[in-house]
Amino acid sequence: MLTCGGRAFQRSPSLAGRSKIVPQQKGDVVAALKLKHLSKSINMLIQIAHILQLALLYFKLFVEWFSGMNQYVHAHFGLFVQLALDLLILYVIFMVIYQLIKLSFRILFRIVIPSVILAGVVVFFTSYSFLNILPIFVCLLVVINLIRT
Repeated sequence: MLTCGGRAFQRSPSLAGRSKIVPQQKGDVVAALKLKHLSKSINMLIQIAHILQLALLYFKLFVEWFSGMNQYVHAHFGLFVQLALDLLILYVIFMVIYQLIKLSFRILFRIVIPSVILAGVVVFFTSYSFLNILPIFVCLLVVINLIRT
């Protein structure tokens, strides 16, 4: 039994394995829709938390591997080889992060901002909706940038 604003709702099983929220009284449809939207938001937050948990698990795995590798290299090759390898790995990580940031700014300045500006200009002069015309300009600028490179 779920409650929203002092009203009671029950979950009924559906065919797809999901549960539908069914109001107990007539006139509670708006509250049921709000509760359904809240339920979807909570499910989305749970999925985001699960993705973050998996990312942290892989990061922990990488840190454990890095620590084990450091111990192995220090035991077999010495301190200076360990320091050189650590610097090399940190340099590679830094370069990957730098290239990702550089790529994201290129996408932002070559595709996102110009497509928003072009869609805004078209919406100003025509009767098209901004959200309907924006994907067209994004696709157009992606194709132009692919041809240009």
